[in-house]
Amino acid sequence: MSPTAATPRAGLEFKEPFDWSSLLEFFRVRAIPRLEKVTDTSYSRLIRIGRKWDVLTISHDKKTPRLTAFLHSTNKTLDQSSITKVRQLFDLDADPNTIASTLKEPTHLSKALPELRTLRVPGAWDLFEIGVRAILGQQVTVAGARTLAERLVKQYGTLPMIDEAHPGQWFAFPAPAVLQSAPVESIGMPTKRAEAIRRFAAMMTRRKEHRPNPSTFSADLLEIPGIGPWTVNYIRMRGLKDPDAFPEGDIALLNAARSLSLATSMKELKQISEQWRPLRAYATIALWRILNKQKGP
Repeated sequence: MSPTAATPRAGLEFKEPFDWSSLLEFFRVRAIPRLEKVTDTSYSRLIRIGRKWDVLTISHDKKTPRLTAFLHSTNKTLDQSSITKVRQLFDLDADPNTIASTLKEPTHLSKALPELRTLRVPGAWDLFEIGVRAILGQQVTVAGARTLAERLVKQYGTLPMIDEAHPGQWFAFPAPAVLQSAPVESIGMPTKRAEAIRRFAAMMTRRKEHRPNPSTFSADLLEIPGIGPWTVNYIRMRGLKDPDAFPEGDIALLNAARSLSLATSMKELKQISEQWRPLRAYATIALWRILNKQKGP
């Protein structure tokens, strides 16, 4: 079934410059097979609209400063809630000039990353999903977290029917009600971390608000054993779109800072990060990108 236009182009505009390839690469290395798919030109994922499921594909219209959305159904439209999620996923509301001016001085990130104006903070489609993925990513590599997430989705996710011609091709991320009592240790993770997922799932099952208060939400997360500042700030950065979230304790950030002679310890890096307020999430993406560039192809 060929995809059809999901929504008018209005609502998916952004301010240039816009580094589409870097965003795709960020999602590509983290994509959970059969929940997401990333190609050289597009990002696709399973989404729920109302009571029905569909596959959404986002691509970049290079001739104009906007993204294009497609659904794999012929009789559905992208609702306003989904448009908002697309905007958050690709950080379409970012102001390139503000980002560059905030980060340029006094730590001179621009010397290592001249394209500061292209920075975007990749978001998340679902708060619960990114929360679980953050817990899975504790003290493991990006590849390791992706493997665990793939196992979790295959074991506890569902197989919604998208269309009769393609049964079983896409998995839905497990619901909070499923994971709050699931023996997720079975996917190969420590018991303490598995219990953190169960408690987080129980917390999200109880919550009803669509966009929780960040401060209250963070405080509740920190009450869960096994969830610390790194996890909370990662969730704030991607799930709550907090532009000043800073995942302190991230070893990759420290390695990048060391390479730039900005900091030699986590404590010093946290102090330095104060100079990037109120856009520390963008500094995080900048440092990760700088480190990846140094690693080479």
